[in-house]
Amino acid sequence: LGVPAGAVLSIPEVMEHPHTRHRAMVAEDGEYRGTGVPIKFHRTPAKAAIKPQAFGASGRAVLTEAGYTPAEIEALAASGVLVETRRKGGAE
Repeated sequence: LGVPAGAVLSIPEVMEHPHTRHRAMVAEDGEYRGTGVPIKFHRTPAKAAIKPQAFGASGRAVLTEAGYTPAEIEALAASGVLVETRRKGGAE
């Protein structure tokens, strides 16, 4: 129908995809492994400057900055709205 489209891959599939490997798109830093900068320049190659924070590292700080009280944040965490650890079997 003339609509440009492609398959949506999971993160593990992207990391192992031949095109990702060919373009040297896997960035590794200690325990971190993720996709790197997609644009490649010959004279000025891009590089990821810092690795992302750990999963859930800023949730409480963001809620505090948004005006939530400590009690409200605890209630969100207890109800599962504030997720601070990665859930097994979830999307990665």
